[in-house]
Amino acid sequence: MTDFPLDFPTGIKIKSGTPRLMRLDATSSDPYTFKQQVYSWPGAKWVWDFEITPLTEDDGAEMRGFILALEGQAGSFMLGPRDAKAPRGTATAATVNGAVAERARVMNVDGMGAGKTLKRGDYFQLGNHLHMLRFDATANGGGAATLYFDPPAREAIADNTPLILNDAKGIWKLTASDTGWTVTAGPIYQISITCEEKL
Repeated sequence: MTDFPLDFPTGIKIKSGTPRLMRLDATSSDPYTFKQQVYSWPGAKWVWDFEITPLTEDDGAEMRGFILALEGQAGSFMLGPRDAKAPRGTATAATVNGAVAERARVMNVDGMGAGKTLKRGDYFQLGNHLHMLRFDATANGGGAATLYFDPPAREAIADNTPLILNDAKGIWKLTASDTGWTVTAGPIYQISITCEEKL
């Protein structure tokens, strides 16, 4: 029995990728005035298409074995986008200050350091899930700040839970059960993967 989530193979590099946040919005439009109403459901999830750098025979074998080990859409793995290595702000740490409810998009943190910042677009990890700040945050003199983020918290988060700011990762699953690979002369492996957040 495979123990999920798996770690992404060491040394395998992402050449390019397109992460996006998928929301659930319902829109209606008046047929006479075109006036629109939009209702946003609370659901949102990450979806990510990425291409692996061309692989040699040994690395290609490692990657194809990893794909099989995921058991189609049943398995999961941990991986972070290339631009999630470190926050752009000056903070190097932050801790949840007060419990955070499931599906919350706002939370209080402390432990950032007086005047330290996190920037809009910075990633962070809570549990096994990847989140992104919607607005800049600057800590007060006590090192506390309020963070506005998406997607919503996937579960209730306990007080004093640390945020992972460096090398933030998320938990992912394949979106199809027939993911494969292309082999060219060499042999050289070319692999593209489409995955979504495991919820």
